[in-house]
Amino acid sequence: DLISKAGNSELKLSKTGFKVFDTSFKSVTDPGIPKGLVLKHGSKSGEIIAICNRVLKVKTYETRYTTDNFGPEARWISAPASTRRKTTISGLKPGRIVWVQKRTFNTKGYSEWSKPVKIMVV
Repeated sequence: DLISKAGNSELKLSKTGFKVFDTSFKSVTDPGIPKGLVLKHGSKSGEIIAICNRVLKVKTYETRYTTDNFGPEARWISAPASTRRKTTISGLKPGRIVWVQKRTFNTKGYSEWSKPVKIMVV
């Protein structure tokens, strides 16, 4: 309301008592690679929880997993992206080894994938 009444005039806005910032320049750092990825068993059979340390100045965490052997030919499945660093993956077959990685996203693009972590599904 304040901006519309001032006609988006910086001079008028500066007289309101509110701080006026120049938003034409954005200084954003590259998204950081998630660290400290930990996998835990979920509350149901065939469910795992992947959680990493918080990464500053990112909008989204992405998680991918595979039941193939880890390597360049692994077929990855993407879990839904989230603003949270915790992801629940369900519907996995018990007794299988699952490899998981995370990466982040912000206005500068995507980070590299985290170090892979594995767990046996129960």
